[in-house]
Amino acid sequence: MSENNDDMIKKMLDSNEVPDELSPENMKKMLDEKAKAKKRIKIAFSVSRFIAASAAVVIICGFAANYGGTKNLITDDNYIENQTSLGESTAKDTTEAQPDFMHSISDYGELYYILEKSADNYASSEFKNELYTDGISTESVQEDTDMGSASMGIGGGDTEHSETFNQEQNVLEADIAKTDGEYIYYLGNDYNNSSVSSFSYSNYVSRVNIARAENGRFTEKNTLDISSDVQKDNNNTDIYSSAMYIYNDMLIVIGYSYSYYNGDYSEEATDCLFYNGKTSTFVLVYTTGLEPQLIGSFSQDGLYNDVRITDDGYMYLISNDLSYYYNSIDGIDDFEAYVPSYTCDGATALVPVEDILIPENGIDECYSMDYTIISSFDLNNSAELKSTDMKALACYSGNIYCTNENIYTASGWENTEITRFAIDNGTIQPAVSGTVKGYVNDQFSISEYNGYLRIATTHENWTETFTNDIATNSLTTINNYLYVLDMDLNTVGSISDFGLNETIKAVNFNGDIAYVVTYEQTDPLFAIDLSNPQSPVILDEYKILGYSTYMQQWGDGLLLGFGANADENGIEHGVKLVMFDTSDSGELNEKGIYEIKTQDEDDAYAYQYIYSEAMSERKALLIAPEKNIIGVPVTEYIYNESEGNNNSTRYMFFSYVDNQFVYKGEVSQALSDGEYYKTFDRAVYIGDYIYTLSTDEFIASDMETFAQVDNVMF
Repeated sequence: MSENNDDMIKKMLDSNEVPDELSPENMKKMLDEKAKAKKRIKIAFSVSRFIAASAAVVIICGFAANYGGTKNLITDDNYIENQTSLGESTAKDTTEAQPDFMHSISDYGELYYILEKSADNYASSEFKNELYTDGISTESVQEDTDMGSASMGIGGGDTEHSETFNQEQNVLEADIAKTDGEYIYYLGNDYNNSSVSSFSYSNYVSRVNIARAENGRFTEKNTLDISSDVQKDNNNTDIYSSAMYIYNDMLIVIGYSYSYYNGDYSEEATDCLFYNGKTSTFVLVYTTGLEPQLIGSFSQDGLYNDVRITDDGYMYLISNDLSYYYNSIDGIDDFEAYVPSYTCDGATALVPVEDILIPENGIDECYSMDYTIISSFDLNNSAELKSTDMKALACYSGNIYCTNENIYTASGWENTEITRFAIDNGTIQPAVSGTVKGYVNDQFSISEYNGYLRIATTHENWTETFTNDIATNSLTTINNYLYVLDMDLNTVGSISDFGLNETIKAVNFNGDIAYVVTYEQTDPLFAIDLSNPQSPVILDEYKILGYSTYMQQWGDGLLLGFGANADENGIEHGVKLVMFDTSDSGELNEKGIYEIKTQDEDDAYAYQYIYSEAMSERKALLIAPEKNIIGVPVTEYIYNESEGNNNSTRYMFFSYVDNQFVYKGEVSQALSDGEYYKTFDRAVYIGDYIYTLSTDEFIASDMETFAQVDNVMF
């Protein structure tokens, strides 16, 4: 072959021809005749990057090379399909059998005509909106095993150090703070008013603060600005970094970018704050250490949902995209307006036809096209990020739960649709789908164990009444369910009628026992025996004030809860730690409560509010039973008419001794107006020292005395 891969890619990208088979007339003809899907020629390509120490590294975006499919490279308005292979490859027939609950589209035009048909229905509805908009809700993922996993991946220092708590053993979760025992990495987003465009209401400078820590002292520091490494569609692009990994000597940063486009908006649209733009989830891969070097980049359509690394060294990235409205499409050949795409080191491609899946029963009632996009990457070579598979699932979204063998999506409100995807060495294969009643609170409401899937849901019953032809909806009853499903997602057992008229706030699965917190005014903790999957049994119910938003096993027979404190009327005030005695699941008890209140609670003339980020993001907690340390971030908002604002951020540390929480110390500082993003919201330990982290400062404290010994500013 006389030309290398990169030269041939450039030649294709410089071409301006659109193949005849992609013309609107031929696309429609293929659909009307129900032609069989064509074979797709694979195109593999790789992009080299330089790295320090003369190490050759590469990110290989080879979805087509790895599992077939046309690359459909995009540059500007040029869409190229069915090109000659750049290397050895074999074509894949898109008629390959798919599970009976979904199937691959025959070609991109099928999506267009689905949207066209849906638009006819949409036009008759009172909710018609002609905007091309982004933004689907994201939710978290959660657990099953007793204590999860404390694996941080490969590489790093030898000193004992804290690690992100993983819901499933050896299924690694990302966070904004990581340490390898030598370096501390903190991912932050600084608000930058000066760079806000007329169409941007939030603009951030994303960076990773890095410090080398040794025996409580900071010896070196650096800041990695990642904003410049994210591909931007235009000057009105916002960038927000969400999470990162330290894995196999790689620093992996994940986030999303939103590009705003100028346009005319209706008054209704302005009121609803809808925008004409595009959201992409990005992955940036660097070397580790004080001065990371970029290895490669990748992005895919949609808002970042979640990510996991399984024990075989593969990363699975999930995004949700809702940006495909019929009225925003300029004809059938305007592929970019309705077909999801991805970008690898600057080269953009449409998701291959055979890897866009739609429900077998159709999506006629889907008035816009939303997708859950799942991509996988091989991380086993630290000098190479290799893409392995991708699936775009039309009209799927929601919570994500992941084991080493399966990814589950759970979405819905009245009913939750669950879809299981089998994963193995980077391959993603839709397996089966099922439905349960109600909605899922979060990822920790889902658990796979001993060949069964357990899922806890809340179902709300609403009644519609009419007065003078005016409809009023009112909530009548609330019920909770815990289902046990087999691996084909058939219900084999269930239990309901617990926590009536209360909603599920937290779930912890520990082997055959499920601990479920529901709440309205008090915090009932239910212990449910699942040892007989066909017949779950409630063993006990224990009530205290307030409620837990997160629960984690502390040790044998102890369950740590964190959440909101409240009075007997259900009025919340402050946050709390609680330890439940679960040594006998039939006789639940409380063994220690600590209430965290505002420091000026006795000032009757001050407006006071206390908040913890851990109420919504459990990774903000430091829970280290091996060190008998519990860390809690707290932000206080206090206003006094005579003194004005007196806001502060604190990270408080506790131990658990003799059935009581013992306050050990804290790191705190005042917050000026507009500095709410500078809170201390993470803590890690290395050896015998605790490191408390914020966007602009790291503070080292002695773990025994909690005396501060060093700090570093960024």
